[in-house]
Amino acid sequence: VKSTLLYKVGDHLMVRDTVNKVCEAEVLEIEHRPGRPTPDMKIHYVGWPDKWDEWIPVNSSRIQSPPVDPRTGVVAT
Repeated sequence: VKSTLLYKVGDHLMVRDTVNKVCEAEVLEIEHRPGRPTPDMKIHYVGWPDKWDEWIPVNSSRIQSPPVDPRTGVVAT
């Protein structure tokens, strides 16, 4: 289980999309949404139109990598 504090707006992750393809995604927002036990984050798939942006739980099994600083390419700590 991943910690909520692991992610912040602007982080880049590798996420399995809705057709099971692993894509780079950027965290746009993080918030507690009504009726959800853990926070969700809104992600944008890099290189894809905004219509594919989606909300996923911060502990989703679709997240394939830790956050990476997009400026340096270094895994965030």
